Amino acid sequence: MKTIRAIAIIAALVLCKPAAAGQADYFNLYNVPNGQFNFGTWSIGMGDQAMIALFCVASANYNNAYNDPPPVVDPPAQHFPYDIKVATRNADPGYYMYLNNDDSNTGNARLTVTFEHRDMLEGTGWETLIHDTYVSHAHDGQFKRCKNGKNSQLRISIPQLQLQNARAGAYRGRWTATGIGGSSGTVVDSDNFRSDLVVSDIVRVSGLTDIAFGVHVPGADQVGERTFCVYANNDSALYNVTISSPNQDGGGNFFLKSPDDTIPYSLYFKDNTSAGFGTAVGTAAINGNGNNSANDCGSVHNAKISVSVADADIVPSKTGNYSDTLTILVAPN
Repeated sequence: MKTIRAIAIIAALVLCKPAAAGQADYFNLYNVPNGQFNFGTWSIGMGDQAMIALFCVASANYNNAYNDPPPVVDPPAQHFPYDIKVATRNADPGYYMYLNNDDSNTGNARLTVTFEHRDMLEGTGWETLIHDTYVSHAHDGQFKRCKNGKNSQLRISIPQLQLQNARAGAYRGRWTATGIGGSSGTVVDSDNFRSDLVVSDIVRVSGLTDIAFGVHVPGADQVGERTFCVYANNDSALYNVTISSPNQDGGGNFFLKSPDDTIPYSLYFKDNTSAGFGTAVGTAAINGNGNNSANDCGSVHNAKISVSVADADIVPSKTGNYSDTLTILVAPN
């Protein structure tokens, strides 16, 4: 008996609906500002510094959807969430701006900065960014090129404490902003930008107090001294100092004054605190070498003025209270 096998061939055709024109898993950063974070020149008295730049983050399911309301398409065009992070393009991970764009600099030759982000269309507050880390919650992306308004802001802040202790010169930070989004939540786009700031030459005098001689007892000169801090933020910490008084004469001589009489005295300056008078002060500037690491010299004084009033000048003077006020003017050298 012959066995006959029947073979049936079934052909199946699946018809799929074509994708709508322009549909895509779309994400893009537009115009992350490369020139808007130029802080200019900072000097004493200017305080904390902050700059804000506005740009567009597009996150959607179409790459040709421009406007709100979106075009009538199937599936409907819609926004999708996005996240943002900022990372340095320098060698040392972290948010730093470097003197002379040299990322080997440390200490007060680099500035620590803070990055914050917010979506201004959402009306939420600023969120502090952590280096190279996406923020913890998603924001609402826009359609292509944010035709209904740019939505994303970055803020760079530099505290006064950093600036007033920084070395003089030009600082630069080099950054990459990266976003992630699209309809899948996995599309990534990045843009590079930089920040620039110049710290001006700064000098600062601190720690001075009055010199009080009390009541003079004949037979000895009156000698007093005060140490203080001179900060100069240039590379060599060099400065020059000029000391003057309203009672000083045209020859540079100094005088203690009462309502009825004057007493001459000698004034000396030294750019260290070792024993001895140092350089006699007149009308000319005197060079010194200060501290360029901390504007309070780390609470270690590095300069000194000394006052000497001769007994021979005091004794013949009229009874009374004598005083003088010194103005110490320090300039970068």
